[in-house]
Amino acid sequence: MALVIGFCLAAWFTTQPAVRVVGKVVDDSGRPIRTAQVRVRGSRSLGTAPVEADGRFNLSLGGTEDVVSLDVTAGGYEKRSRKVPVTNGVADAGTLTMKAAKGLSLSSLTVTLSGDGKENHIDVFVANAGDKRAEIVSLRLQARRRPETECLDATPGILFSIHDQLLAGHVAASMTAAAGGGGTPDSVQATGQFITLGCGQRHIDLTLPYSISMEPGEHTKLRVAIPSSLKTSDKASPVQARLDEFAVVSLTLHPASGSDVSIRRDGKDPENAP
Repeated sequence: MALVIGFCLAAWFTTQPAVRVVGKVVDDSGRPIRTAQVRVRGSRSLGTAPVEADGRFNLSLGGTEDVVSLDVTAGGYEKRSRKVPVTNGVADAGTLTMKAAKGLSLSSLTVTLSGDGKENHIDVFVANAGDKRAEIVSLRLQARRRPETECLDATPGILFSIHDQLLAGHVAASMTAAAGGGGTPDSVQATGQFITLGCGQRHIDLTLPYSISMEPGEHTKLRVAIPSSLKTSDKASPVQARLDEFAVVSLTLHPASGSDVSIRRDGKDPENAP
């Protein structure tokens, strides 16, 4: 009898209906915010999900819920929170409009290869729209060669640790054109990982400890120059990493206080490019 009861209880827990949470995240102009992250809390479950290219999100929570709570965050925007009732198993949050944060923001991320092919150039405009000085203490660069990982076995085929000298410099700039010559870039020690999977997927995750101080109202163009041939501590020969061929590249600034600010560039899947 005990075995039969145990089986019935297990079956009851595994067949509970899921709650589907849907919605869309846009800015004040109605444009989708592709860097947004959605966190959903219920009384019995928790879930997180990024938004799609059109700003929509769709995730499921296990178990029944009457109301779910949403927290939506995105670099450069104020956090949005909302409670959404569940009707017929669906919590429709509708369109969530996010306001630009009065602080650090990033725009116009570009990734190019230098003329001699030796460096990746990651350029982005940084603005401080707040009323206080902003102190940036580190940068994080992440990249994926393909938009999604399709390996049946997600165990890395190759995993390298990176300890290389990377160049990071910034010049005074307006939002449209550089206002100076740039000067000599600083050299910083970057640490991170380079992962290669059997399905052609590659991940790069680097952290650069680099200090930037920005006054209220200041605009700056930031360039991170990374060798296209990375030296690693795990392999004698360099690893080739042309980021202009990677489908997804994101840059995150970590300030001394406040939330991180991120920007993402989506390109074509190299396996499907013409």
